[in-house]
Amino acid sequence: MIVDKGFDADELSRYILTRVHHVDGQVLWARIRRDHAVYQCAAAVGVLTPNLTGTTLAIEPRATWYPNTPEYADDEGPLTDVADRLLAHARTILAGLPSPGC
Repeated sequence: MIVDKGFDADELSRYILTRVHHVDGQVLWARIRRDHAVYQCAAAVGVLTPNLTGTTLAIEPRATWYPNTPEYADDEGPLTDVADRLLAHARTILAGLPSPGC
């Protein structure tokens, strides 16, 4: 379940999508930054730990999503599929971990 999301874009062809989800008692975040400079782009997913620190679980290589995104965006649409893939990957990773306290 999405509990928060944010999208920001500027006139320099940079845009960022951040989504926060509650999944099976875990807080997951996905953040995708698209920039005109490929080396400044990133897509990652993580989990909020009990100590309230973020731990990155996975990244998605730029080559899999950057070429398919437009230079400018007015909404999160171009990055939604990337966020969905990252969050699905995080759920798969977390499903293989033992429950806390085991």
